[in-house]
Amino acid sequence: MSDIMNRNVESIDVPLLRAFRALVDESSVTRAAHLLGMSQPAMSAQLKKLREVFRDPILTRTAGGSRPTERASDLIGPVREVLRRIELLAASPAEGLAPSDYQLTVKITATDYAQRILLNRILAPMREKAPGVRLEFRRADRTQVREWMEQGLVDLGIGPMTVPSGRLHFRRLYRDNALCILGPGTLAADMPLTLDAYCGLAHVRVVPARESYFDDAVTRRLAKLGRKRQVVLTVPDFLALADIVRGAPVGATVPRTLLQMDGHADGFDVRPLPFSLPDMQVGLYWHDRTHNSAVHKWLRAIITETFRTAGR
Repeated sequence: MSDIMNRNVESIDVPLLRAFRALVDESSVTRAAHLLGMSQPAMSAQLKKLREVFRDPILTRTAGGSRPTERASDLIGPVREVLRRIELLAASPAEGLAPSDYQLTVKITATDYAQRILLNRILAPMREKAPGVRLEFRRADRTQVREWMEQGLVDLGIGPMTVPSGRLHFRRLYRDNALCILGPGTLAADMPLTLDAYCGLAHVRVVPARESYFDDAVTRRLAKLGRKRQVVLTVPDFLALADIVRGAPVGATVPRTLLQMDGHADGFDVRPLPFSLPDMQVGLYWHDRTHNSAVHKWLRAIITETFRTAGR
């Protein structure tokens, strides 16, 4: 029995544990393969190996699709902790190690338009100075970011200061505010966007996972005024919103930075809101576990500097 156990332990390596984490998180061989940049047959081979090592199916079929087995659910916590410790070791290079020698995957949560703003600014200098640093993005959910960071699912977040703090650190990048965009024929050019006109629009909302900062602020502000919007469409992404509004007589409330991206202000009418909203302080979030990591410090500095030199 001990020989079998020793062989099983020797079969476990970091790629196998990462495959296990991805399979449990995604409950799908296809999605897990996509997440790790592997082919589906390669991920299927990893699943087969995991089943042999742990003597468990890992995933089992149900009426609602594949689900982790009870044993897999019991194992995922320890596996996350092992990977977290390994990643911390990798994220703590020796003193004096050059960025060109860094080897690490940094997991980031941000909205789609924040991802684009960030990548437009840091990808080129990062690839030049630290080609061994890889980025993985996941869709933002400001109610989950603290838990994700504590579990090692996310290393860095980009979002508003309203994210629950806990053991998170915050550094402001820029200030943002909201505007209303209108599709063709929605409102005559000489007609002001009054509160009545705004509430009478057919609105498109963006809800990435939970209400976005400005969407939530609009809902609460209108409620205080005893008003509400007529929402006709809800979409999960900001970047798709511009094309939707350009093609229909609808309106949407969006961050100003979205309109400052190349071409995004073209083809529709941009109006100030007929009521006041607080500005949004957008910044970086990170957890205590990466606070002293040389790689993460370097990346945070690169991100901060690119936004500072851009004037935000």
